[in-house]
Amino acid sequence: MEQYKVRRFEKIEQLREVWEEIYRQNPSLQPCQSYAFCETFVNDFRFSRQRVFLRPVFYALLREEEVRMILPLWRKNASNYYLIPDFLITPYRDFIWRADCAAGEFGIAIAMVKQALGGAALHLRRINERSALCGWLIQNCQPQNPKPCVRIEFTNGYAEWLSGLAGSTRQNLRTAQNRLQRDGHSVQLCLQSGYAPSQSEWEEIIRVHRKRYLLRDGERIGPITNWIRRHHEPIEKMLRFSPDNFLARLYIDGKLAAFFNGLLSADRKTISVFRLSIEDDFGFYSPGMLLVARSIEQLSRQGETQVLDLCYGGQPYKYRMGGVETLDYDFLC
Repeated sequence: MEQYKVRRFEKIEQLREVWEEIYRQNPSLQPCQSYAFCETFVNDFRFSRQRVFLRPVFYALLREEEVRMILPLWRKNASNYYLIPDFLITPYRDFIWRADCAAGEFGIAIAMVKQALGGAALHLRRINERSALCGWLIQNCQPQNPKPCVRIEFTNGYAEWLSGLAGSTRQNLRTAQNRLQRDGHSVQLCLQSGYAPSQSEWEEIIRVHRKRYLLRDGERIGPITNWIRRHHEPIEKMLRFSPDNFLARLYIDGKLAAFFNGLLSADRKTISVFRLSIEDDFGFYSPGMLLVARSIEQLSRQGETQVLDLCYGGQPYKYRMGGVETLDYDFLC
């Protein structure tokens, strides 16, 4: 019988080599499971009131000295542990597991880690149904709080994706393009990966993003929160400086009309889009729809990326653009 054991690690750096190996070899893992993302989060996590008292701890499940999976956890208190990167607005939390893991190994890992934690509760939140971990959890725990995530797949190219849209959506895209031509506007699409925007470029992106949230939600950000988000928010750092970042911008007459940015998966086939915002001054021309459609067209020609994962939220525009829904679930073990 195969022998399993769990080993505890206090520092994320102790797991870097095997973590990166598992992540590269398992296409089911998402950018939020990359070592670089979690390391950035762990190093900057305290710059938030809800995260200030959390402590990271890492458990590895070993089978005959081979690391089968890694459980990166937050210790909130002696009785409650959460999965990193919980307490950050991210989708698709998961264990870091080898692609050939059997379903039963998730159960072994959870049971042995819970025993090592003295029976403390494991809060596993926002586990997506496409994950093998979620499959095991649904069979053995009660799924709670389903939340939609939406992804746009264009595996067979732009033309097939476009033809699959509703006729009204295709007409809206034509209308937006006709309005721009009629009014004499120039349009430019800029797609970049592994690109670190300059300070002025980043300020422009943040301005559009914050303005959109202010108009939509009435959210106002004070100077201290603004400074923390600029310099110590993990998502900000990854979206701006990660070699796996992706930035798409649509300009109308040289002005930023819409953008999305996110992170590429290890195999480069999926872009997880963390932010998509439009400049409302250009709302008449549907810049968000044009940005998504033109990005898919160009990405299809390049032939590597096949999915725009718009992540959490079931906003109607995602479905109009051909999005397919999956669900995140919360579990209490």
